[in-house]
Amino acid sequence: MKFIIREPRPSQDKVLYNIFNELDKHVPFNSYGMPSGHAQLTAYTLTYLYLVTKSMNVLCFTLFLISITIFQRVLSKKHSIKQVLVGTIIGVGLGYFFYNYANKLIRDRV
Repeated sequence: MKFIIREPRPSQDKVLYNIFNELDKHVPFNSYGMPSGHAQLTAYTLTYLYLVTKSMNVLCFTLFLISITIFQRVLSKKHSIKQVLVGTIIGVGLGYFFYNYANKLIRDRV
């Protein structure tokens, strides 16, 4: 998705980034920040584990982890707030999708 959206990280030199894009030169993969992969992964984990366990302890622990991860990514200027929010939404959606997909596979085998 990063190569499709091509939104730079907040710490990227915008002038240099725009020059690379205008010249159609290769922009390194780690220059793109949208969506945040860390936010996707932690949100996916939160969603999937909670749906499997239905445990408030798991929910609270994973919410704590996702909060730390998102805070660190924004504070270190690896991602903007918008980039981590979009990553979180995608992660929750994927977690929900794969939980339902796994349930369907299990039900079909029984």
